Amino acid sequence: MASNRLKMSLLPALQAILDTGSVTRAADQMHVTQSTMSRTLSQLREALNDPILVREGNHIFLSEKARQVQPLVSKLMADSETLFENQNFDPATSEHHFRIGSSSVVLDHFLIQALIELKQIAPGISCSVSLPDEGTIYSMESGELDLGVIVAFPETTENLCKEVINSASFNVLMRKGHPMSGRETLDLTEMDQFPFVVTQAVIAASPYINQLREQYAFLRNPWLKLPSTEAALKAIQSNDAFTIVTNVEYLALDLFEDYVLLPILSDSPPLSFELVWPEHWQFNQAHQWMRGFLLSKFQEFFKASEKL
Repeated sequence: MASNRLKMSLLPALQAILDTGSVTRAADQMHVTQSTMSRTLSQLREALNDPILVREGNHIFLSEKARQVQPLVSKLMADSETLFENQNFDPATSEHHFRIGSSSVVLDHFLIQALIELKQIAPGISCSVSLPDEGTIYSMESGELDLGVIVAFPETTENLCKEVINSASFNVLMRKGHPMSGRETLDLTEMDQFPFVVTQAVIAASPYINQLREQYAFLRNPWLKLPSTEAALKAIQSNDAFTIVTNVEYLALDLFEDYVLLPILSDSPPLSFELVWPEHWQFNQAHQWMRGFLLSKFQEFFKASEKL
């Protein structure tokens, strides 16, 4: 029994190691020294009969067993937090920390303002925001992230709880005055005479864009590959180049005056702008309150945009 109690006491440290993949970062997260976390890792390795962290060349990765147990550990920690937090949750006094995944456009133009307003009514709640990559969905399914604010295909997030904020779609974006800007819809075959600008953010988030690039040869060799939508806007603002964005980015960046957004004729799968989270946070009151707060802020923005 004492041995089991010891193992249970190691769960917070185990979660920190699984979430960060690093002894140093786990120690920082737990506010302990690196040597203390190293000793804890040794105890965990003995308890789980597994190395947990493995080195390959110059990189350190979670072991296969560690990746398998990560969702269970996250659920256990969330359940224990929910048990105590639900008894006396008050946003004005809560010290809950949220780990959020969000694109740079959503962060800069939606989320950051909501988090600033959050500080006024829940000063003890803190957040860390990370930009999405190919592993973001797994990071939420495993519990490494608590919330995601993302544009996604419905099937991509089918293993997560979700609230749809707004519908979304892929569109061609060009400057006003572009030779094609007067069209109501657009077939990409008509665009092969114009330079294409692609952003890494879109490629990372969308297999559909990659599918289009396979279908249309000229998309495979873009004029520019850029790291952000904002950089792409500067690239297309004074010439006949175009890029592909979602309507969510168009609204967030307030591009009405200078740019034209045209639907793509090629079959585009349904997209949603979603708030998503792991199932183990479903009934946590702090999490429920935060979701409701963010959802109301996003809905306010879209209602205001519809009036423009």
